[in-house]
Amino acid sequence: MTLKLIERNPFRFKLVRGISYLSLNIIISASSQSCVQKVETALATFVDCHQMTAVTADKVKSEFCKFIASPHVKKGMLEFKHESKRLDVFYSSLMNKNTNYQNLFMFVKNVLIMSRGNEVESGLRINKAMLIENMQERSVNTLRTVHDAVSNSGCLFKVDIEKQMILPARNAHSYYHEELKEKKNVLRKSLKNKHLKIRGTKRNQSEENENPTSSREANS
Repeated sequence: MTLKLIERNPFRFKLVRGISYLSLNIIISASSQSCVQKVETALATFVDCHQMTAVTADKVKSEFCKFIASPHVKKGMLEFKHESKRLDVFYSSLMNKNTNYQNLFMFVKNVLIMSRGNEVESGLRINKAMLIENMQERSVNTLRTVHDAVSNSGCLFKVDIEKQMILPARNAHSYYHEELKEKKNVLRKSLKNKHLKIRGTKRNQSEENENPTSSREANS
C-alpha cells in the first residue's frame, strides 16, 4: 500500500515540486533562495519541453525575485484568506496590469491552468451548477458571457438593461425556432446532395457494367 502511494505521489515529478512556489505559505515561511530554486526547477521543465525559451525563463526568474521582495506583495500574502479568496485571483490582482511582472504572470497563469483546467482562464466556478443535460457548446459560452457581464457589474441589480437587450430577449423563442428551421433546411439539402451523388455513382457503375469494352478502350 505504501509503495503504491509513493508510486502515485505527484511530488515525484519535478514540475509538481517546482510549482509549489505558488503556495503563499511557502513564500512567506521559506527563504527567498529556496523559493527561487523551486521556480528554477519549474522553468527548467518548461524549457526542456519547449514550452518556453531560455531567455524568457531568465526574465521570469528575475521578475519573481522582484515580486517576492516587494513589501506590497508580502503584505498582500499575509492578509490573504484561503477560506474565502482564490489564489489565481490574488496573483492576477498583483500582476495582470503591472508591466514589471508581464512574463511572470504568463508563467503563473500557465501553471495554474495546468493544474486547474480552464477554470483559471475563464474565471468561473459555476460549470457544474449551470450545465444541464444536452447543453451544447454555444449555450455554455453564452451563459459564461452573461455570468461575466453580471460579475463585472457587481450584482444582478446593477446591470444596465438597455433596449437592444430587451428585444432579443423578448424574441428569443422565435429566434430559436427560426434557427431550428434553418438547420433542418441545411440538413435536408445535405441529404439530398448525398442521395444525388450516390445515384450518380450507381448510374456510372451500371453504364460501365453494360459497356465493359468501351470503358476499357477509354482507359487505354
